[in-house]
Amino acid sequence: MSADKKQQKQISNLLGKINNEVNALFSANWSYCDRRQWIDISDEDKERIYQYRRLQYLKRKKWIKIKKTEEGLLCSLTQVGKKELQRREIIKKKEKLPAGQKCLVMFDIPEDARSGRHALRQFLKNADFKRIQLSVWESDRDIGEEVKKFIKRAGVSKWVIVFVGKKL
Repeated sequence: MSADKKQQKQISNLLGKINNEVNALFSANWSYCDRRQWIDISDEDKERIYQYRRLQYLKRKKWIKIKKTEEGLLCSLTQVGKKELQRREIIKKKEKLPAGQKCLVMFDIPEDARSGRHALRQFLKNADFKRIQLSVWESDRDIGEEVKKFIKRAGVSKWVIVFVGKKL
């Protein structure tokens, strides 16, 4: 699959994942006020307006970039959008570990890898981990595999350890 197809699929997935949130924002009355009179809008126009507003919402959040081409609009997922998609996937994962078990992340990342350390801390905050110490975080949800994937992508795997175990 080409990179463009992957990005388009990611955008489609992102739109699907935030559909409920955006629906709540735009579930208002679908009448349009044109100066002095109210005009009823056809279902086709409602859908077009709805799609446009969703794209504008994503653009305002800086989750996508929209580029006009001869064929139409070309949308691409930004780095911020990729992070948001990942964060939402993790937050949706509600599976808790069995009673007494925790997912523990410990790290000691050197100063020359500061950006990776900052990214890891942001990721842990977004994934609802609780900080025990500056470089020790815990969660009661079963998201150890997702943390490992992020650590590998961030390039800090040699300085990070992830445990899933029972608290004594």
